[in-house]
Amino acid sequence: MPVDQLAPSHLLDPEVLRRWQDAWDRDPDATLFHHPLWTEASVPASVHPIFVEAGRSVLAARITPDGVLRFLTDANVTDVAAPIGDHADAPGLVAALADLDGWSSADLDGFIGTGWLTPMSEAAAARGWTTSIEQVATSPWIALTGTFDEYLAGIESKQRHEIRRKGRRLERELAPWQTRLTDAATLTDDVDAFVAMHRLAAGDKGSFMTDAHEALFRRVAAVMLEHGWLRINWVETIEGDRLAAVWSFSVRGRWLVWNSAFDPAHRELSAGMIAMAEAIRLACEERCSAFDLLRGDEGYKYRFGAVDEPVRALRITRGTS
Repeated sequence: MPVDQLAPSHLLDPEVLRRWQDAWDRDPDATLFHHPLWTEASVPASVHPIFVEAGRSVLAARITPDGVLRFLTDANVTDVAAPIGDHADAPGLVAALADLDGWSSADLDGFIGTGWLTPMSEAAAARGWTTSIEQVATSPWIALTGTFDEYLAGIESKQRHEIRRKGRRLERELAPWQTRLTDAATLTDDVDAFVAMHRLAAGDKGSFMTDAHEALFRRVAAVMLEHGWLRINWVETIEGDRLAAVWSFSVRGRWLVWNSAFDPAHRELSAGMIAMAEAIRLACEERCSAFDLLRGDEGYKYRFGAVDEPVRALRITRGTS
C-alpha cells in the first residue's frame, strides 16, 4: 500500500518505524527534524499522521480540516522538513499523493536545497497541478572546519574581540562564570529554569512559551537526552546562578540551535551572546562540521559569521487527474 493512515496511538507502528528509520539512515541530507523520534516528541496526539511511501522513501504528512496537505511536523517548532530517502522516488511520492483523498491543496514548508523540491514540483506539474515555489525564510549557518580558535580567526576582527571582551566583562562586573551542559541529573531543574527564563523575554518570544509549548519542550528534552542528541549549554556563575542558555541538538555532525534564553536582569552583560559563543566552542570540540542557527534572520546570527541558506515551500493546487 502506498499510503498508511494511522491513528495517533500508532504513530510509531513498528513496521512504519522500520521503513522510516531505514530511509533516514540512507539519506545523507536528512536531519534531526526528519527523524521519527523528532515526530514522536513534537507531534501532538491529536494530529492524525499520514505516511506516504514510494520506493524506499517516506513523506510524513497531515491534512488540516480545510483540506490542506502539510508536512506532519509544525513549522513553528520544526525548522526544516522534507521527504527522506532517495530523491529519485519523488515522482512516486507525488503519484501516491494523487491516490490520497481529503486534500485539495498542499503547503509543504521547509525544504532546504533542491534535491527533493525540484523533482516533486516537476512531477506535480506533469499531472496538470498548479505549482509554485516560494522562499519563506532563511536558515543561517556556519561552516566549522577546525578548532574554536580557528573559527575565531575566520570571523571579523571586531566580532572576535567582542566575544573575548564580553566574557571578561561578565566576570569583572558580575562574577566568575562557567559553561555547563544539561545532563540527566539536572534535566528537570534546567528545563524549569529555561522555560521560566524564556517567559521573561519581551514581545513574541516571551509569549511563545505557552503551556502547550512548555509541554513540547519537556517532551523534546526527555527524548533527545535519552538518545544523546540534546545539548543545552548554560552560562552560569560558579555559585550556580543561571544567566543564559542555548538549546541545541547535535546530530550527524551538525549542531542545531533550536532556541535560547537569558536573564534580562543582566541584559547589559550580554550573557546570551556569551552562551552562543560557548555553543560554537562546544560544537568545535565535538568536531561538528556545521553550526546551524536554523530559521530566522536575526542580526546576531550574522555577527557570528553565519551565511544564509534559503528555506522554501512547495505549494500545489490539485487538479482532477
